[in-house]
Amino acid sequence: MNDDLYLMANEHTKAEEGPPPATDTFYPNSTLVRRLTFSPLALGLGLAFAWGMLFLIISLIAAASGGAALLDVFQALYPGFNLGNYTGIFAGVIWSFLYGLITGLLVALFYNSLVRQSVESGGESTETYA
Repeated sequence: MNDDLYLMANEHTKAEEGPPPATDTFYPNSTLVRRLTFSPLALGLGLAFAWGMLFLIISLIAAASGGAALLDVFQALYPGFNLGNYTGIFAGVIWSFLYGLITGLLVALFYNSLVRQSVESGGESTETYA
């Protein structure tokens, strides 16, 4: 009985020789595009929250450690930013959130266009090997 189970398991787990089959063997192009692309809104919001939180943390650390040069750069990049009051800090966080959102949207749109172009042209870049 154990020998039969061993033979059955051995027959079904044999690895085939050669490289794995192309991904379009398993997925049509529309599925590949859907699986390989990012949601622009999701990437934008994720980057926006990360950018906003990092901006807040870095600006508070710079204020506590006396990083006046960095705070001057932040005041030039983010209109209304000032560590002197809460509205100035809030303005900086809002601007950094918007910068992160716009950057995430643009990166996702650019990446998605490259993926679509690659899949439509049947490029080798869609091949994945383990």
